[in-house]
Amino acid sequence: MTAHPLLHETLGPLLAGDASSAVDRLTQWATANGPSSEIHPLLRVAIFRPGQPYLYYLKVLNLWRRVGKPALKPNATRRQVLLLTDYTADNLAPLLTLFAAAYGVELEVQVPPFDSVEQLAFVGPPCTTEATIVVLSLSEHWLERYLGTAALVSRAAIKHAEEMIERILAGLKRQGTERILVTNFALRAYAMPSGMVCVPDAVGWNLAIASLNIWLADQQDATTHLVDLADAIHDAGGRAAIGRVSYFRGKMAFETTGTVAAAREIATAVAQLAGKAHRALVTDWDNTLWGGEVAEAGSHGIVCGRETPDGLAYLSVQNSMRGLTATGILLAGVSRNDPDVVSVLRENAGLAIKESDFASLQIGFGQKSAAISQVARDLGFGTEFMTFVDDSLFELAEAIAVHPDLDVLLAGPEPEATLRSLTESRFFNAVALSPEDLQRGSAARALKEQRHLQANCTDLESFLREIRIRIDVDELTDANLPRVVQLIQKSNQFNLTSRRHGEAELKRLIDAGVFVGVFSYEDAFGSQGIVSVVLLMPDGDAVRIDSWLMSCRVLNRTVEQAVFTWIIEQAGGRDIIGEYIPTAKNGLVRELFRSLGFELVSQDVAKGRTEWRYSAAGRAAGAPKFFAHLRQAA
Repeated sequence: MTAHPLLHETLGPLLAGDASSAVDRLTQWATANGPSSEIHPLLRVAIFRPGQPYLYYLKVLNLWRRVGKPALKPNATRRQVLLLTDYTADNLAPLLTLFAAAYGVELEVQVPPFDSVEQLAFVGPPCTTEATIVVLSLSEHWLERYLGTAALVSRAAIKHAEEMIERILAGLKRQGTERILVTNFALRAYAMPSGMVCVPDAVGWNLAIASLNIWLADQQDATTHLVDLADAIHDAGGRAAIGRVSYFRGKMAFETTGTVAAAREIATAVAQLAGKAHRALVTDWDNTLWGGEVAEAGSHGIVCGRETPDGLAYLSVQNSMRGLTATGILLAGVSRNDPDVVSVLRENAGLAIKESDFASLQIGFGQKSAAISQVARDLGFGTEFMTFVDDSLFELAEAIAVHPDLDVLLAGPEPEATLRSLTESRFFNAVALSPEDLQRGSAARALKEQRHLQANCTDLESFLREIRIRIDVDELTDANLPRVVQLIQKSNQFNLTSRRHGEAELKRLIDAGVFVGVFSYEDAFGSQGIVSVVLLMPDGDAVRIDSWLMSCRVLNRTVEQAVFTWIIEQAGGRDIIGEYIPTAKNGLVRELFRSLGFELVSQDVAKGRTEWRYSAAGRAAGAPKFFAHLRQAA
């Protein structure tokens, strides 16, 4: 996307001004120019703008439809969502598709007949593909069937409600549902008195809801995940966002503000399950992390700490960012400053955030877009998985112009506004975390140490020998299945075919004779976990590489050559067939097969698809050179 007047005219209002008028301007442009990807970044900014009235999001929805309902991120993935509710959800579905599109998920939403939860759970919902996600969302009115309408709720009634929900979940799982998102319960639209009363055989309504939400959290497993709808509704206005008038008039569980909040919350959960969640927060420093400019004020002259109101607010901004790392979100710092200013992180004891919290630091006087490009190289994934926060509209516009898949937030002008933008955007919600997610921070620190060592090595071979790479090869197991599926869903750059197999499809392929190789990486700096997956299938007198994908964080270490050696071993003397199916992101591996000694067999010029063959005659030269020690699981 080039920096044209539309970007400069609308970005500021979309982020912090009259967003509705900016959407009108975008609509005028789309009407005059027709569908164009130039509008996609700004449309995403419009969708993600929190706190706007319901009619604003309907206006954005109409604009999105006008430009053809595109998925607004590269390598879009398709999902079906079945909304199982006891309330009218027809108004929820369009917004759910809109928010999902902003993450790069093409969503088809099915809304079954009103209040048919138990029937569909026990008889069978129309889940026709493995891409279906069932959203189970029950309102306070469903609860009244089991808890009654008295101010006090018997403990036996709470148990009865739990048993019914348990039966519903079990019924969905029996029908083969792979992913279930369950929304927890918000407080009642109209408060019951004595909500926190606790007597031997009964509790108040507020305690009953709290008890049920804790119980729901305990039901989570590889299939079932909890969506924190209660927090989203609280953020949208609390009881004022729950269906008061709307329920009486249309059996809707939310007022318009609550409908927007529910759609946004569910969409973020769907995006994460589809491998489209944000993984990194890239932040400016001056007047974003602290008040003032460190180059002018010095390490101890910036505004931060507990002594002043603004200082305390900036401290909360830092704590909010730093707290994300516990869920595997990586932090990167970009600042237009002399590199020496990084000393502020060591010298100012009032800062909550430290140098070690950043997985990548890019400090200099170049363009922020160039710094973000280096961040992407350091972290090993694209800008579509990043959010960039800066107090300068110029810097945000320049970054979007170069990286149209990047999401942005405007910091300031006060620190509490930055805090609101960070939290209300809901960019970093998570409903499931894999061990690799939790270890992403330590893996990033290991990569930083490796980059430092590599910079001091005279050549690449010396570096690779120095770090002592070990590659463990395993089969697909119940233990590694969630991570394998996650990697298949989200790997874009090193992915030869980009086939997005889910759990059910993987199991079907294994039953059909496909062999799955799972590769974990470790070196002198620590483990990077599972980094590559290969699916090999019989193809006549040869073997075919159905899928081969790898995390970009281990590129340029000859890992792909080591994996290919394993593929040769599995082929057992047979020829190997590979195919390359181009996408917007995987140009990195366009020539991989050629570099490994394959010969081009066929090419679809229109689609760019190529097929390659590694013949037995070509094996005399041996496998490509690599520096990893392959360790096959026993």
